[in-house]
Amino acid sequence: MSRGTWERKMGKRTKGNYIKGYFLRLFLLVAVLVSVMGIALLQFSKRVVGDEIIKLHQTILRSTAGETASVLGGLRESILEIAENVQLTEWLESGVGDESEIDRLTEDEIYLNFKRGNPLRVYIYDQEKLRYSSDRREVPWEEVRGQLSPSGEEEDFWMAGPVRVQEEGLYRNSFFMIQRVRNLLNGRTVGYVCFQFSEKSLYDSYSRMRESGRDYYIADSRGVMVSGDAKNEIGIRNVLGEDGGVLDGAGYRTEKSGTDNVLCFYEPIRGTDWYMMEKADVRGIWESLDRVGYFAAGLIALFLVSVVPMTFLSWKNIVKPVGVIKEKMGQVAEGDLEVSIDPGEKGKGEFAEIADSFNDMTERLAGQVEEIREIERKKHLLELDFLQAQINPHFIYNTLSSIRFYVEMGKNEEAEEMLIDFSKILRKTLSRSEKFISLGEEIETIVHYVNLQRRRYRERFQVEFDIQENTKSSLVPDFILQPIVENAIFYSLRQDRICHIQIRSWIQDKDLYVSVRDDGVGMEAEKISEILGKDLSVNKVGVRNVNERLKLNFGAGYGLRIQSEKGKGTEVILVMPSTAERGRGK
Repeated sequence: MSRGTWERKMGKRTKGNYIKGYFLRLFLLVAVLVSVMGIALLQFSKRVVGDEIIKLHQTILRSTAGETASVLGGLRESILEIAENVQLTEWLESGVGDESEIDRLTEDEIYLNFKRGNPLRVYIYDQEKLRYSSDRREVPWEEVRGQLSPSGEEEDFWMAGPVRVQEEGLYRNSFFMIQRVRNLLNGRTVGYVCFQFSEKSLYDSYSRMRESGRDYYIADSRGVMVSGDAKNEIGIRNVLGEDGGVLDGAGYRTEKSGTDNVLCFYEPIRGTDWYMMEKADVRGIWESLDRVGYFAAGLIALFLVSVVPMTFLSWKNIVKPVGVIKEKMGQVAEGDLEVSIDPGEKGKGEFAEIADSFNDMTERLAGQVEEIREIERKKHLLELDFLQAQINPHFIYNTLSSIRFYVEMGKNEEAEEMLIDFSKILRKTLSRSEKFISLGEEIETIVHYVNLQRRRYRERFQVEFDIQENTKSSLVPDFILQPIVENAIFYSLRQDRICHIQIRSWIQDKDLYVSVRDDGVGMEAEKISEILGKDLSVNKVGVRNVNERLKLNFGAGYGLRIQSEKGKGTEVILVMPSTAERGRGK
């Protein structure tokens, strides 16, 4: 054997031994690292997973507290429906009237709440005595008067309870909702509507969550039980213990229950000073974490056993094909979807199949990217349709409610005039096939809308229009000004004077500006941020939608600009491109 041949063979053997040794060292390193990580996982699993379990408990409790708040909110809506009824106000003021109408009104709300699982009694008082009771049991005026303004302030609504009533059955532990009835014209108090509802209504909102090892309560901030399993302890027992302190916001704490530790979770119930509380046995929580640790240990052992053959098989015939695929994938990552692997670079076996799959993938990606672009365009149009659909029902509902109010008051001429204006608005909006109209057409619609609102608010505001002639042909999204004008009217109204609203338009730097200014109460900077934010309550949806419709149609540089000073008024400016091109926005 020649010296050169021997050196070539030894070189190949040395290279092979190096690769085997490299993968062996890699295996040992992986085994050590996985073992260390496994031990760390077992040590910290209780802390990490325990935190997640606690968050899960808090999330569930928050949802349960929301259901209780919804029950109370439904009762609040019902008592307002009765208290704001015009016939009830007249009946309380005059002292005479058809009591059958009051019966019908109260029976409707009692039946509605009964279907929701919230039975209740209704009592109506004038300033001196009980005028109406839905039940044979009557609550005297003196007893209700003792519940008025517990904080020392004259409020329109308050809730008292729990109250232990001297009767057996459903209403033994009762709560009282009291709503002041005011004359809508002069604001004078003419009486009170009182709901008596059972603790069962609260209990049913969370009782389905009860299970072994967990107790649920509703308590006030001092820990006094408001609702729970032990009905005889309601209003007496302190579920926090003698040294429990005062609850302030959501959270949890660890308490001693005999020799065991108990986790106590608490979540405030919206609209009240009550808290939804859960007490869970700590042992039941940690048992599941121990099972997680055992499962993790089994996975680590399985991984160490399976990685041995994989380590010794993976080093063969992988360097060149993998390098080619890596290079091509890098080109795809940079956005080149026309790249492909040539037949001479594919390799053999599975690597050839991977190369073919890679080529198929790039072809499909190129097609899917184009499909995604089309889908995004359609999604953009759907979002605009959705925002428009949110505004129109809101306006229609408010208008019909006002017309119903005039009909109930017997003012048929005013109701007829409102219907005429309302029909003109509907004819202008519903008959349009285009999503963009001229500013002049939009102003005509707003004039009809202002006429509606003037009758609704009894001429308590004036509107001045200053629309420049060169802006009237500019195209704007259909019905874009109504929510802004509605807010200007609603938030500028005052009892002591007539409010003034100015609507004007101008063109500046090829952009159209439409301003709606009022001399109302104004607002602070934090309130402006809240109005334009994403997480809003339902009554702000109109303003938010206007802002989003402008941005979706014209880009992020356009939208609403709000300027306001507390006590002096607010100006909302709509900014959009000035264009008279009819095809835009279709």
